[in-house]
Amino acid sequence: MSHNQSMGTAQAPARTRHSARAAAAKETVNTEEKDRREALLDAAVRVIAAEGMRGLTHRAVENEAGVPHGSTTYYFGSRRDLIVAIMQHIADQARRGAEPIARGLTLMMADRSKPVDLDAVGDALIQWIDAFADMERARYELQISAVRDPETMRLATETCDQFRVMCEPIVIACGSKNPARDAKVVQAALDGWMFSRLTQTGQSDEIIKRGLEVLLGAIGQE
Repeated sequence: MSHNQSMGTAQAPARTRHSARAAAAKETVNTEEKDRREALLDAAVRVIAAEGMRGLTHRAVENEAGVPHGSTTYYFGSRRDLIVAIMQHIADQARRGAEPIARGLTLMMADRSKPVDLDAVGDALIQWIDAFADMERARYELQISAVRDPETMRLATETCDQFRVMCEPIVIACGSKNPARDAKVVQAALDGWMFSRLTQTGQSDEIIKRGLEVLLGAIGQE
């Protein structure tokens, strides 16, 4: 083997190690960027929940997140870009939280061999509402403001459609003869119960549990 060939062979592992380190460093930067972006979105949700849309400014989000001034502009640009990102963030978070509940309820309703424990389903739904209270308050604020903006209205509608799609297997398991219609009914009822719990005092757990019992029972008896 020539001297040049030996040098090339020796350098190849070094180049591989360098490439691997560069890839790992890039992955670390990408992860940090994603985490920082998520932290800003979480902070924006808290700002809207506490102060409404009027309180949503780049500086308010940065103060809430504890990051340097200019960070929000760096990641989201304009206020409108930030609002669109927040709506997408809320939709993703809500879907991840609601899917296990919807899946569990579907399996319960489909199993005719034993009675459905709607109390357990109601408890899971109530825990989810309470755990994501800030996020849902922010969602309602955003949906109201979206009435005046076609793009954000489209995103708000897509978010509602995600919940409607999750409701279809539930109503099918209940015996619905018109799943598309009944899924909209269930989704609207859930939204109403959630809104009442978040905006009114004295809303007992029993309201949601009884509502589930009456609504799902009616769908099955149609």
